Amino acid sequence: MKPKDIIIKAFQRYAQLERGLKITTPNIDLIKSHVDKADHNLIVMTDLDKLGHSDWVVITAYYSMYHSARLYCQK
Repeated sequence: MKPKDIIIKAFQRYAQLERGLKITTPNIDLIKSHVDKADHNLIVMTDLDKLGHSDWVVITAYYSMYHSARLYCQK
């Protein structure tokens, strides 16, 4: 099956079963909140690094990347 046919079937499946692919519009407010949270986590990461808390630097870096990645996964 060609990739184009797979995508078309996924759109049709959503129309029938509400599972599959759905075209949506971006939620600007939600995107802004994820950007703000990612920026905040980067600031916290820098502050924790200056204080010598390297274990928490890794955790805040992870969450900054997580919130950045959520930008591309919004419904």
